[in-house]
Amino acid sequence: MSDLFAPLRDLAEAPTDPLPPAEVRRRGDRRRRLRTGAQTFAAAATMAVVAVGAVTVADRSSSSSPAPPASQDPSPSELPSPTPSGTPSEPVGTLTLGPTGIGEIRLGMALGALNASGLLEGKARSCLEFETSDGLVRGIASDSQGVVHLEVRRKARTPEGIGFDATESDLHVVYRDLVLSNAKNTLVGQVPGHPGARYLFTIGADGYVSEMALTQDEQHCAT
Repeated sequence: MSDLFAPLRDLAEAPTDPLPPAEVRRRGDRRRRLRTGAQTFAAAATMAVVAVGAVTVADRSSSSSPAPPASQDPSPSELPSPTPSGTPSEPVGTLTLGPTGIGEIRLGMALGALNASGLLEGKARSCLEFETSDGLVRGIASDSQGVVHLEVRRKARTPEGIGFDATESDLHVVYRDLVLSNAKNTLVGQVPGHPGARYLFTIGADGYVSEMALTQDEQHCAT
């Protein structure tokens, strides 16, 4: 049987000549360069692995962390009610003079019904002045025509918005047919949409409305 290890023994026993010093140095330098390159490559590979691992961990962390809760808008019931805009409301207790009366008292209201209403201070008599118990309204009624005249001196406005803060110029803007009456500083004009009734506005010394009245045409008690 042939010896399989014989060639190796022959190689190991073969005489070897010593290498020149220059060749020894050349081979040593080559080994050092190869070793340094291998170390550099290994270090770069290690850094690459570490970087990839860091990116992977970051991705896993971001994907596993819960998303921040979405902002929730208040429901309509939680929203504050808007404040209504527009012209200021009338003071509590302000009466409306016109177009056919004031409060519960109407032009043409029968004298008996007026006395039975409980609104008056005392009893109304034909063509004599009466007054409401709160002192806000005065008027005249007749046996045949009922209430023919109503007037106020405070806390009232017409349906068109004229009150005691109106000037003569304001009156002419709203009621274009106003004319001076026989009474001093009193303007008279038809009630819009009610040709059988007239407004009377008295202008005070300060230039503002001081009295307002609603009167019925074709009556014999009040002018």
